[in-house]
Amino acid sequence: MRRRLALAAPLLLLMAWKIAPLATGERTLFLRDVLNTHLALRATLAEGLSEGTLPLVDPLRAGGQPLAGNPNAVAFYPDNLLLLVASPLWQLNAHFWLHWLLALAAATWLGRAWGLGREGALAAGAAYAFSGLMLSQLNLYNGVAPVALAPALAAALLESGETRTRRRGLLATGLLLALALLGGDPILAGLGLLAGAALAVGRHGRALPAGRLAFALAAGVLLALPQLGEMLRILGESYRGFWGYDAAAQARTAPDPRAAIDLVLPLFFGRPDLGQVWGSAYFGGFPPLYFSLAPGWLALTLAACGVARERRAVVAALLVAIGLAAAFSGGTPWGGALAALPAGGLFRFPVKLALLAALGGSLLAGSGLERALSGERRRALGWGLAFAAVAGLALWALLSSGVATAPGALFTEGLAGAALAAERTRWAGIALISALAAGLAALGWRFLPERTRGPALLALHAATQLLLLAPLAPTDEAAFYRGRAPVADLLPAGARLAHAGVGELFGPGWGTPGEAPDRRTVWLARRAHAELHPFAGRPLGFAYELDIAPDGLDAFVTHAVARGMKHFSDERRLAVLEALGVERLLLFRELEGEAARRRARLEATTEAEGAPLHVYALPGALPRAALLGTVRYAPTMNAALEAVFASGFDARALAVVAGEGEPRLAPPGRVELLVDEAERVEAEVDSVAGGVLVLARAHLPIW
Repeated sequence: MRRRLALAAPLLLLMAWKIAPLATGERTLFLRDVLNTHLALRATLAEGLSEGTLPLVDPLRAGGQPLAGNPNAVAFYPDNLLLLVASPLWQLNAHFWLHWLLALAAATWLGRAWGLGREGALAAGAAYAFSGLMLSQLNLYNGVAPVALAPALAAALLESGETRTRRRGLLATGLLLALALLGGDPILAGLGLLAGAALAVGRHGRALPAGRLAFALAAGVLLALPQLGEMLRILGESYRGFWGYDAAAQARTAPDPRAAIDLVLPLFFGRPDLGQVWGSAYFGGFPPLYFSLAPGWLALTLAACGVARERRAVVAALLVAIGLAAAFSGGTPWGGALAALPAGGLFRFPVKLALLAALGGSLLAGSGLERALSGERRRALGWGLAFAAVAGLALWALLSSGVATAPGALFTEGLAGAALAAERTRWAGIALISALAAGLAALGWRFLPERTRGPALLALHAATQLLLLAPLAPTDEAAFYRGRAPVADLLPAGARLAHAGVGELFGPGWGTPGEAPDRRTVWLARRAHAELHPFAGRPLGFAYELDIAPDGLDAFVTHAVARGMKHFSDERRLAVLEALGVERLLLFRELEGEAARRRARLEATTEAEGAPLHVYALPGALPRAALLGTVRYAPTMNAALEAVFASGFDARALAVVAGEGEPRLAPPGRVELLVDEAERVEAEVDSVAGGVLVLARAHLPIW
């Protein structure tokens, strides 16, 4: 045990140093959707769990959108129980750092199950836990769990083929598959299962107990059935289920093969913590899903030493080749072939297939260290580290000299001038740090005592990765996000809001803070909190209309309305908001034209992190329940949207209803809401001629 602790201690100390501010609650992660999407979901779940329920619906988002059925909400995952004893912000961060620790343990277990010794297995764990793929998950709440669990699932499958560990392996296979499916991304869970199956077949062949494995996998799916069943209930009428993903759309989101340069120069395409990520042309026109996949130069050198002709190493190498080819398949024939597979449309982001490469590569890195320590590849590893150091220094000298210019064939986005010079300086720094790390590793491999070579090399690799990939997981003071935004005091309690900074409902314009101290994206997160974006307002009880999630699993009609109104005049936008029952509009500019004179009333203007924020009242908002006598029928979705978007549409007088029939004109009636809860409504109505009861709720098939 002392030997094991001595081996792992440097890695654990580095992780503890990084985790401590999050574990104490002093700091919080904030990049991407960490706060913007997932913090508010944690608050809704916490409220439901405190009442002994698991909410099907998030009542404060876009008229009530699916919660339990949306796997990105991670509603059924066990660590949500922490919400019963801790704040949503603390649990949000704990989900990340707990799974980062788990990734190290899981990949180490995979190395042992694959047949590596202690040091080789720990090398596999270090290569995986400190890889760009894993560290990129620290800004993806719904990806970190299945990626961290993937090595453990593969290890359980490997143990299922051993007589001595078969029972444990079969039990763990079922449990880990269930956890991976509940972890937020069924695609990543399936890829982890695929990689594990390939490794198990490569190691055990026909010795695998196929029948019992099938039973264990079925049991795992059964355990995850609450999540899968709820997802299937909402999928058909969601934006993604209605629209689907064809092969062409899938292929467009695959990174270009040239984006693979990031494997050698980490964060080649910019720093996400500064909001400076360029090169979207290499990622299908979008920001990259994973800001970096860099394994690190030391891990690459170890993996090269681990390549061998034995069957298990060949399978691991094939996983690397297939994973990288699929991940960087944009604009290639094999990318189109992948998209054309029967389930190819599910891979909205083919870069997720890099998980296969990370699993295979980590095993090769562990094997490389083990072979080097045994003497088989001792000199090869030393020469490989020396070559990496010399190559890095040469690249640094070339980039620093100003002689190197951007090849026109590579930088298609026209990076030039001062921007190119700044990037070239940053690349030179990355090359220099990598070269120095490789040089230190080569010296340590040559002169350190044999027992300390392995741990020292792994500690150096982990420290270098944390230094170079630190922009993947920037943090901010948690106390700021626990505070109440001042603008909240200007709004009625429980008001229904529309925020122009969400989804660019009122056109582009929300972005750079007014007077930020520097260029870091932390000031965007702070401004979003100060301007009462949904993650700051929903925990206070405010409801936000048209606050659609980027996953495409919200109701189709909600997506259609949010997309359509972006192209309207302010007057027509306000008509749509009134039809949705919006009582207050938060806008970063003044309203234009008739909208400011007739429909809205400016209540206040405040400053949020140096930028103006206007609060408008919409007195014409539809009440939460109305009984309308005038009805117009729409046979198709487009006809319904056309009627609602038409100039002069008055939601207080006209109900547009799906179906066919003659328009009817009758006096309205009276309605009184008796019960208005997240999943239940009771109303008392009184009408002479009948009519249509209109509720300010999104239509969901689970009502």
